Amino acid sequence: VEIDAAVLNIFVRNEEGLEIGRPVLYVAIDTATGYPVGFELTIQKASALPFLDCLRFMYFPKPSDFDHRYGIKHRIEVFGKPITLRVDNGSEFIGKLATELVRLLYGDSARCKPMTPQEKPFVERFIGILKTFVLTLPGTTTSSVNGEQRPPKPGEKLLTLEELRRELFQFAYDKYSLMVNELRSKRYRKAVAPYDIWKEMEATFTQPVPVSRDEFERSLAYKRDSRKLGHDGINFDGWNYHSDELAALYGQHGPGMYEFSYTDLDAQTIYVVPPNGGELVPAFEKVLEGSIID
Repeated sequence: VEIDAAVLNIFVRNEEGLEIGRPVLYVAIDTATGYPVGFELTIQKASALPFLDCLRFMYFPKPSDFDHRYGIKHRIEVFGKPITLRVDNGSEFIGKLATELVRLLYGDSARCKPMTPQEKPFVERFIGILKTFVLTLPGTTTSSVNGEQRPPKPGEKLLTLEELRRELFQFAYDKYSLMVNELRSKRYRKAVAPYDIWKEMEATFTQPVPVSRDEFERSLAYKRDSRKLGHDGINFDGWNYHSDELAALYGQHGPGMYEFSYTDLDAQTIYVVPPNGGELVPAFEKVLEGSIID
């Protein structure tokens, strides 16, 4: 798997309508097929945390409502740990935290030579095509006509981070993954796209290598605690954590003491354990949401 990060040439806003900056996209591409397998969109500065969230996206199956939530029509459920992560020399990829995590999860990271994007051709191709798509969205900082810088027009409504995430997921799964790759098509002697190749490999020998959530959490030094869940979320360590998913959990099971996991590496997010088991529910600190956290 090749993985990289890129600042997108688009401004996003918060829920109150205020512009909050340009987001960064972390993306992972499977080199055998060209299929996108990892994503993380954030406005945090480059650090190991978004990289770890991209790995979390890649390692585990998605929630059952994932496709419906983002309006995705063509997506293959792909998850598991890769044999090798090919990364560049960014500190978020080769720092002690990132490399130790990869080591604990029984993987390996292969560092590219500095200034050699050709060593990551699959992820570079994806990012290049996606950046062109971003120029068609409101809030872009570059003209899709002449490639020159453009300020957002007065009254132009910017996308929220979640709205942009929806656009990027639909592009990745419903457009990019269905695009015919000319070089691969010549090799296969027929028109093929990442979606087609993965489907063909899936029917023959491709199987995901699973990682348990306990294994993943141990590698990130996660801890467990419990607090009371109310209609306004969970108060922990002086901060209030909430999310739409947590509100749905409250509506289903009501108030009470709920167990959750957290790590000292990330004050912004906790993961609440549903009483009946299943997918962990993320909740975010309201005050810190969208902030740069070192």
